[in-house]
Amino acid sequence: IVVVPVVVGVWRLGLLNKIQHKLLLFLLISVIIEVLANVVGGQGFGLENLPLLHLYTWLEFFLIGFIFFDHLKQLFSYKFLAWVLTGYTLFIVGNAIWLDGLFNFNPHARALESILVIGIVLSYFFSLLREMKIKRLELEPLFWVSTAFLIYFSGSLLIFIVSEYVSNSQAVMLTVWVIHG
Repeated sequence: IVVVPVVVGVWRLGLLNKIQHKLLLFLLISVIIEVLANVVGGQGFGLENLPLLHLYTWLEFFLIGFIFFDHLKQLFSYKFLAWVLTGYTLFIVGNAIWLDGLFNFNPHARALESILVIGIVLSYFFSLLREMKIKRLELEPLFWVSTAFLIYFSGSLLIFIVSEYVSNSQAVMLTVWVIHG
């Protein structure tokens, strides 16, 4: 389903604003990782594709941060943002090596990402309220993207937290991931 907005975004590339260019990059990388996961996984080489999830988790957080960077630098220092990205990167690597393992699902990294993205989105909403620059909020693309991120990552946070506890039951896990989807 992500292919449709990517095709429309590429087709209308010259009409996109700065935020929409960043969103298009985010969607392009999502599509590339999805295609790679399908090629490497069962439909292609039949190899384990979970290491790509660890990479995608980091890229997703990095790109979401990139999308919101201009708004966040008004609230937080560049040093603070660099520390958050560095800390998350170190956590992702450590998690892949010691906690969850590179060839397993990464609920700890995904849960931390959810918490951080919720913080980013709430910071963006705070800056919107503080500045009061936008006259017609319904025409602001980043507002809608922020709202979608808040809904998705709030719901996913709960799923990522409980996924480790319900992983013993195949039926429950399937239900949890259907809800996630």
